[in-house]
Amino acid sequence: MEVGTQYDFIIYEDEFFAGAYEVIEQNVQVFNGPSRGSIRLITDPHRGDWRKRSFFQTVSGGLIARRDPSTDQNVTSAKLAQDDAKEPKCSRRIGPVENTLSSFKKIDEDPRVMSFILGQQTGPEMWQNHVNTAIMAVEAALEGVVALSEDDSAGTITTNGLIDALAKMGDQAARIVAWVMHSKVFYDLVKEQKALNVTDISSVNIMEGMPITMNRPVIVTDSSSLYTSGTTTQYSTLGLVADGVVIRESEAREIVTETITGKENLNLRIQGEYAITVGVKGFDFTGSANPNDAALASSGNWSQVAADVKSCAGVRLLTS
Repeated sequence: MEVGTQYDFIIYEDEFFAGAYEVIEQNVQVFNGPSRGSIRLITDPHRGDWRKRSFFQTVSGGLIARRDPSTDQNVTSAKLAQDDAKEPKCSRRIGPVENTLSSFKKIDEDPRVMSFILGQQTGPEMWQNHVNTAIMAVEAALEGVVALSEDDSAGTITTNGLIDALAKMGDQAARIVAWVMHSKVFYDLVKEQKALNVTDISSVNIMEGMPITMNRPVIVTDSSSLYTSGTTTQYSTLGLVADGVVIRESEAREIVTETITGKENLNLRIQGEYAITVGVKGFDFTGSANPNDAALASSGNWSQVAADVKSCAGVRLLTS
């Protein structure tokens, strides 16, 4: 176990000791309003390792058929059936972080400042984990449905590519309320539209650095789940419906601080835990409880339970 000592601090003169900390270098402002509710974060505590929901399936073959008034023959009855979808709870740990009390005294700081510092660092990192978990899950789920994927991986993104992706939803394309894309893809789209030499309102958008995206906002975030490295890096752009992916804070956060004795120096240790549950619209998670990132990112662990692809989380556009 690693324990920080006074030598893990840099002791500045008082006037320079401003307490600057590293911050998360990724856009994590994606939940609820900014994504038009396509990526949601809510508080919803529940017991156990799963959140399960049942729903009535669409009647197979449809309910409406031609009727022949000239006969009284028997007809085959249809049935109303239910299915269920499981959403996995993902347990998370904060720390532990441990430092000697002496190390704080050497920089003339109250040891209690450790809680404040860790709180400042934990908040953004927790938020980033929420974002990446959501994108990881919905990208993997959509990857497994060929009918919802537009493969333009031979080239960079184009406006026509966005339209083709929307077309995967057919007459329900209006359900797509937001795009989620990597910054590389975003700027490729700006350059593509600039090269078209468009005019009027479109040119105003491009002059302001915003591409035309079919009247849908773009969430630009450099999540590692939006690209796969290889001979040619491929990028996923997601078009999501309302409630496409939902992150539920499903267990209350617990933070424990304790003073450790029995060592050469008194130590202060801080550790915490919480849990989130992730659900993707139209999909059931078939993997094990408390999945790790690799399991969440595996399309084989997500099974479509919505009868129609138009009732799923959205569409996926592949580009290079």
